[in-house]
Amino acid sequence: MAQRSYAIYKQIIVHDYNLSPVKPCFDGEPRYEDHPVNWNPDVLGWFNDADIRQSLYWNLFSGSFGHTYGCHPIWQFLSPAREPIGIGQA
Repeated sequence: MAQRSYAIYKQIIVHDYNLSPVKPCFDGEPRYEDHPVNWNPDVLGWFNDADIRQSLYWNLFSGSFGHTYGCHPIWQFLSPAREPIGIGQA
């Protein structure tokens, strides 16, 4: 999971877009909404809706051809019958 930094987009997406011929890539693992940043919420906090939109914009304006959406409670199929993983945001 990426921190709140544009570095990964410059390193991968911009690099691939600048290849000849252009090789745009698809970000299938961007930030997940309501996910702890680098699994360290006490220090780095949680990704929120603004962080999700920022990664979308960074992806698309850097030359990628796609972006997926992820949500922390959804990927783990959170339900009352399951023990949550990394949940604790107020």
